[in-house]
Amino acid sequence: MTPRTSLLALLLLTGPALAEEPGAATGSSQALLSIPELAQQARADHPSAAQQIDQAVPFTRRTGSLRWADVPTGPELSAIWLDLALFGPEERAVRLARAELGAGEASAALIAAAFQVADDPRLRGSLLQHTRTADGSIVTAVLQPALRDPDPEVRRLAVHAITHRTDGPQHVGLLQRSLADGSPNVRAAAAFGIGVHGSPAQLRSLETLLQDPDAKVRLNALRGIERIEPSQAQTKASVLLHDPDPKVRRDAERIMR
Repeated sequence: MTPRTSLLALLLLTGPALAEEPGAATGSSQALLSIPELAQQARADHPSAAQQIDQAVPFTRRTGSLRWADVPTGPELSAIWLDLALFGPEERAVRLARAELGAGEASAALIAAAFQVADDPRLRGSLLQHTRTADGSIVTAVLQPALRDPDPEVRRLAVHAITHRTDGPQHVGLLQRSLADGSPNVRAAAAFGIGVHGSPAQLRSLETLLQDPDAKVRLNALRGIERIEPSQAQTKASVLLHDPDPKVRRDAERIMR
C-alpha cells in the first residue's frame, strides 16, 4: 500500500479519533492538505468517474435548489466532490450543492477535515446537511465542533441535526449548553431539542428561558416544558399570559384552558 493510498484509506474509514487529534478544532495544516491529496488519489483510482464529476452540471428545481442527476457517487468519490466544493472555480451555489452531495456518503473524518478548512459558513452549513443520519462518530467529529462555530447559522444547523438524530437523547448535554448561546435562533433551536429529548432534569434550564428577551426562545421553552412535564405546564404558562408577543400569549392561553 502506497503512502497516498494509506492516507485515503485512513480518512475514508476512520471515525472521530482522527478529528480529535490535537489541533483538529482549529484546522491544522495537515487538514488543509488532506482533501486535495485524497481527491488526487481518488481521481487516479477512478479516472472515468472523476471526469464525469468534473463535467457534471446541476439542475434547478422548482424550489430554486440545485440537484444532481445521473452522477457517480460513493464513499470512494466523496473526496472529489468535496475538493471541488472547497477549492473549485464554480459559483457559490454549485459548490454548496457539491458539498452537500459529497458529504452525503463521506466518513465522519472526511467531513470533519472539510469542515475545518471551509472558510465560507454556507459551505460549512452544507456539510452538516446529512449529519442527522450519519453514524454516531459524526457527533464528536463534526457536530460538537460546529456548536462552537463563529457563525450562528452553522451553530443552529448543528443543534437542529442533533435534535433530529435517533441518538439525540444521548447528546442532551450538548443541547443544554447551547441554551446559553449568544444567538436567539440557536437558543430557540436548543430549547426545541430539549423538549424533544430532555427529561425533568432539564426543566430548570427551560424555565429560565421563559424570561428570555427573544419571543421564539420563550415559546419553544414553554412548549418544551409542556412536552417534558405536562403537569407543570399550566403553572409555567401563567407567567406568559401577558407576554408582549401574541404567539407566546396564544400558546400560554391554550395550555391554561
